[in-house]
Amino acid sequence: CMTSPRYEPYVVMRYCKDLPPFQEQFAGYGQNKITWMQQVRRSGYKFYQVGQGFLLHFPHKQSAAKKVFAQEKEEDVESVYVYQLAASFHHWMEENVPNQNVIPQC
Repeated sequence: CMTSPRYEPYVVMRYCKDLPPFQEQFAGYGQNKITWMQQVRRSGYKFYQVGQGFLLHFPHKQSAAKKVFAQEKEEDVESVYVYQLAASFHHWMEENVPNQNVIPQC
């Protein structure tokens, strides 16, 4: 099960023409992996843990887009542009992507 709708696990997937594309409006920082994973789940894909496999995420410098996001969030969290995009995306997804989710939320 997924512990949160904001869950963005690192996944490795074989290319498939039927996979949902990343939403280009989420360029920069924030919500790109979260919204994609939500659409993949809603589309009915299943996930399996690979035994003996692991990934590493190395720390890196904060991007310019992350700095803008952090400043917007500090000033007024409701006006953060990427959150507004995400809300619009969720509305679109509810209207256009049939809910075939097979992975429950815990």
